[in-house]
Amino acid sequence: MAELDIQYAGSDPTPSLLLRNALEHAVHNLQFVTLTLEKFGGHSIPVTTLMSAIRTSLLGASHLAYVVSDTDLSTAAQRMGSLYQLESKSARKFVKQIDSPAARRLMPGMCPPPGSTVRSLAAYDPPHKTSGQLNESTLLDNLKTVVLPGVITATGHDPDYAQIMVDHLFNTTSGAAHGYGWINTDGVVAHVVAQLSFSTTTANIVFNHYFAALDS
Repeated sequence: MAELDIQYAGSDPTPSLLLRNALEHAVHNLQFVTLTLEKFGGHSIPVTTLMSAIRTSLLGASHLAYVVSDTDLSTAAQRMGSLYQLESKSARKFVKQIDSPAARRLMPGMCPPPGSTVRSLAAYDPPHKTSGQLNESTLLDNLKTVVLPGVITATGHDPDYAQIMVDHLFNTTSGAAHGYGWINTDGVVAHVVAQLSFSTTTANIVFNHYFAALDS
């Protein structure tokens, strides 16, 4: 982790901060689902309201795992560059849309000021470049490859279960996050407890990879 910060000197945010943010996305969203179930467990809770948080947690863990789950530093550095490219593309889109005269006039307090992190990220050109764009499918495929064996060991599940669970979990939670109606129709079973348990186990294994990267 320290070496990545050196290789990406001058970046805002630094690799360690960007990856820490991914970790917090995973932790805080899992914590939200857990606290909601604990507090309102005796009431009827719309499943779709919790599924978006589970999706965010899974994606946060996949961002983190993409860099820290490979012990080869050169590979980690290249993947960090891909992650920066993904973040920068999103930041540029936001900055471009929010920089209209109307937005600055009507919502001055919501427009990021000069020198803000999102503007720095939107303009950032990472030193380690890769061909092609990183996307959610690549992040999830990497999660399956490097993290699922640990999930299978930890849970004792059949290897096929973990693969199917990632696909089922992400597609159903993604559908909920985008407001698709098929999530609420008969035939789509979204078991929040099973999804939360699986996501928590996955995140825990990714965190162990992260702590190993810190210690090394």
